[in-house]
Amino acid sequence: VHFNAPEIAKEMLAHSSNIAIDILSEIYSLGSVLFFIYTGKTSTNYSTDDYKSVPFENKLEYIIENHRNNFKLTGAKPIGELESLLEFMLHPDRQKRCSDLSLIEAGLNKIEEDIFRLEALN
Repeated sequence: VHFNAPEIAKEMLAHSSNIAIDILSEIYSLGSVLFFIYTGKTSTNYSTDDYKSVPFENKLEYIIENHRNNFKLTGAKPIGELESLLEFMLHPDRQKRCSDLSLIEAGLNKIEEDIFRLEALN
């Protein structure tokens, strides 16, 4: 449930039997997974480190209400434009969320270049 887009969480909370998944909800999920991989925390802030103790319905509500973690809250070190790319992918408003996979690819490539440049300086 942690990686679902708000629109999917809303349908799940309503116990819909036919939930439409599209590229925008998948991009949100990818952003959420990347956030988790980098920070070790879910992109949704459940107001507790023990997210397993939060009831399923409450998790859905936190996602719908956009209770978001950020790098500062998780203690993750900012790296290039990663956080802003993830924010674009995780935008709660579908109309403002990234809808172009080539933009994500270009953003990740830029971040990779920044990492290599920083490593070369050290």
